[in-house]
Amino acid sequence: MIRQPLPYSIQLSLTYLWSRASHSFIRIVTAISIAGIALSVAAIVVIMAIMDGFAHTLKQQLTGLHADIQIEHIHTIDPAHSTLASLSDLVGIDAITPTLTVAGFMQPPDPPVFISISGIDFEQDPNVTTLANQLDSGHWPAKPNHILIGRSLANHHGLLLGSTVRIHSPNHPQPLVRTVVGIVHTGIQRLDTGHLFTNIATAQALSGVPNRVHQLKVRIAPHADLHTVHASVRDSLPDAYWVTHWMSINPVALRALRLEHTVMMLIVSLILLMAIGNMGTTLLIHVLDKTHSIGILRALGARPAFIHRVFIIHGLLVTTIGLIIGLFIGIVISYYINPILAVVDQFTGIHLLPDGIYYLDHIPVQFNALGYGLVAMSAWCTTILCAWYPAKKAADLDPVAAVSHG
Repeated sequence: MIRQPLPYSIQLSLTYLWSRASHSFIRIVTAISIAGIALSVAAIVVIMAIMDGFAHTLKQQLTGLHADIQIEHIHTIDPAHSTLASLSDLVGIDAITPTLTVAGFMQPPDPPVFISISGIDFEQDPNVTTLANQLDSGHWPAKPNHILIGRSLANHHGLLLGSTVRIHSPNHPQPLVRTVVGIVHTGIQRLDTGHLFTNIATAQALSGVPNRVHQLKVRIAPHADLHTVHASVRDSLPDAYWVTHWMSINPVALRALRLEHTVMMLIVSLILLMAIGNMGTTLLIHVLDKTHSIGILRALGARPAFIHRVFIIHGLLVTTIGLIIGLFIGIVISYYINPILAVVDQFTGIHLLPDGIYYLDHIPVQFNALGYGLVAMSAWCTTILCAWYPAKKAADLDPVAAVSHG
């Protein structure tokens, strides 16, 4: 007994897919159907990769520098207060660090430039924020007289590693002399151009509020639920405290990002639906072209269900080929999107990410295997629906009339 490597229905579908006996017009229409599906899928892959990349980067920016949860008071906070000290025992909290921000002036340059001075705990802050990972040059401060400044601030005023600056504040009679030991690039313009990071004691001295801070930043455990921990912290504190989380820091940007993602995916999905619908039309043309061979198969004893299955598989093969090509093209374009944009910028002079508008100097990309799987499943389900009528048309052909058609 000879065992066939594939069921005969699949072999026959493969034969019909690109048969040399078919008219060249039908092969061209089939190629157009595959190309339409491939381009639609490629567009979906690129949009998903870019939108997921932006969402992931935005979350990293917000949680990395502002932490997962922020605690503030109507006045200032005493971090040693027993109520606050007990927060670290709550389930889901990994670490807590204090911050204090004060307005001041920095010199050089001359005249002094207005800056925001952020006081942080240099020992505890790396456990809560990602500022330590965003050092562009230099090292993390190890002494009280060490400071960090943003890259744009350093470049604009000619400050280098080892530069000595004087920090002025209206609440402190004498300027404090500090040394630049690190330059950070956070990607957020207001931090890179107008912020200076010093130790918490220096900020307290400049603000005139010793042993007090403006905010506590909280990092939650990796697998903890943000809203659950947020509610737990809020319930543990008196009403005079404000407890916010990273999703509430910039809700407009998050909503806009979700809306853009939804609208773009809807538009491209409609294009994919049209491409698959075009495949259904192509399949109907195939049925008309193969009417004679269908009649012969029916005359030899092939059941209508077999003919129906052959053309359903035929449609799925067209969609699958388009999916594979589209996924490959989309992943390649997404992976090399920044070099591609650099070439476009070089030859056209069009800079798609102006520094004054966007806080990123590149397009972030993140691949989503689950999303691609959902796209494929949706495409196959739509294909079965679109191929159902042409397949039924083929299965219902009268054998005698079909044979005489040829």
